[in-house]
Amino acid sequence: GAQGKHVHEPVVTLVARNVDPRHCPFQNVEVRVELREGDCVHLRGGTGVGKTTLSGTLAGLTARTRLHELGIEVDVRWRADVPHCERVGALFQTTTLIDSLSVGGNVAAALALSGRRVPNGDVGAEVKRLVEAVGLDWTRDGGKMGSELSGGMARRASLALQLAQAKRVVVLDEPFTGLDAAAGAAVAAELRALRTQHQTALLLVSHSPELVALVHDATRDEVVDLLPADRATDGGISRRANFSGHTFFARLSAKLTDYSLLSLPLILLALGAAGLAVCALLADLLVRVDVHRAVDAVLDEQVAPLVKTLLGNDAPPLQQMMTMMAVRSKARAMIDGLMPGARAALYAGGVTKLFVLELGPLLTGLLLAGRIGGSYAGDVASMAASHQNKLLRTLGFNPVVWSLAPAAFAALIAAPILSAAGTALALALGAAVGDWYKLDPDDSGGTFAQLDGWYWSRVRTALLPPLRLRCASAAAAMQCAIPALYADAIELATWPFFHHILKSASFISLSLAAAEFSARRDPDLPVRAVPRVITGAVVAAGVAIIVADWAWSRVLLQREGDYVL
Repeated sequence: GAQGKHVHEPVVTLVARNVDPRHCPFQNVEVRVELREGDCVHLRGGTGVGKTTLSGTLAGLTARTRLHELGIEVDVRWRADVPHCERVGALFQTTTLIDSLSVGGNVAAALALSGRRVPNGDVGAEVKRLVEAVGLDWTRDGGKMGSELSGGMARRASLALQLAQAKRVVVLDEPFTGLDAAAGAAVAAELRALRTQHQTALLLVSHSPELVALVHDATRDEVVDLLPADRATDGGISRRANFSGHTFFARLSAKLTDYSLLSLPLILLALGAAGLAVCALLADLLVRVDVHRAVDAVLDEQVAPLVKTLLGNDAPPLQQMMTMMAVRSKARAMIDGLMPGARAALYAGGVTKLFVLELGPLLTGLLLAGRIGGSYAGDVASMAASHQNKLLRTLGFNPVVWSLAPAAFAALIAAPILSAAGTALALALGAAVGDWYKLDPDDSGGTFAQLDGWYWSRVRTALLPPLRLRCASAAAAMQCAIPALYADAIELATWPFFHHILKSASFISLSLAAAEFSARRDPDLPVRAVPRVITGAVVAAGVAIIVADWAWSRVLLQREGDYVL
């Protein structure tokens, strides 16, 4: 019947056509791979001829855009009776396990995702059987994490995942890479058993002929040869060689681009939103303040008895009332004349000092703790997990200097610039909000674009107050007493322009310090710990920045005179 009809049909057929010889890595006009139950097809060819590309396509791992770039047209046809969930698995060049799960956990996850019914419903027994089926010891190896396994053991664990999934086809992309002869032979024996005992079809890519012979039967199994294209390029895609990436300035340039240009939209959006919210809240508060009512209450309580005393107790009530009306009228006229200017000064000065001295550096620092600090922690942790730090040491280069020096320079340049850009946007939005709430004391309008208008003139006054240095010259500094020098240091540190730069630089320094400490504690960091390192670095940096901001506020309070307006 229908079942017998499928006996001799391939489980899967892959046909790859060379449609663009200029870019295709192989010169074959057509490559055809047919896999039946228990087959093993050996896909052969030199380095860079497209073996990984074609095997990855069969496994569904090669993007169509990549095939188009290489000038390859691929058609993969599966037999009608093969369910999608049972089609294909893969064993990669580098052993891949879910790093956060043990060997048993990986197999259990693969089993659960396969949807297979477990005999007697005993999942634990089935996981144990699968682990032992590939030559691992359940008691000794079942609870180990992937980073604790040797190369051969990890490759066997990967095979157990394929057994758990019961795939009809398994793609083997250099399955013996990195294994010694004994481990390679053991893995080959397990692959042979996968063919004979489970009738799994294998597509094998390997440059180890002695191990291939243990899996692939040359007398009956097919060999597909990929012929290299007539050019010396990698996959038909030419690339310009770059020999300068190792220099300090190249790494600094890359970090500076990453930290500044890629962070700028985030900073502008955050400080722009904060600028609109804070400025609107302050403007609305100033507009709603009713000074007349408070002044009238003071007049009734304090001035009215005095007027009554001066006029005498015998003064007619009408005279007392008219006198108080005159006093109130005069007071209201004074208030009406002073309040617009006072409102404008409070608004412009308050917005400037609030963002320049506090919100600009703080919000930027907290955002960059995640953006720059988290990125740097991830870079260092990834280098530790992939043993790049050890490689640098063997090459005679200090890994801390390699990573930290360009990152620190780039961050110390980028952070103040980003903070200043975000603060400038908040101040510009403050001008627009001031126009919207009609806070212009001269009612001249168009403040947003008028740099000499009421708003920007007050912003400049608040941003660049006179420097009050007691020891302005070198000669004077030599003669100054320590209290005077200390007062000058406070004056410089709290002068708005310098204060903004110093806070930004100190906050990003704390972020890098937290990242450096978190990422370098364990020189043998496992891959699964990289996200934890990043999270720890960002949280520690955030706490340190908040504490540092409190310390800077203590310094600001030591500034002599009025530092708010």
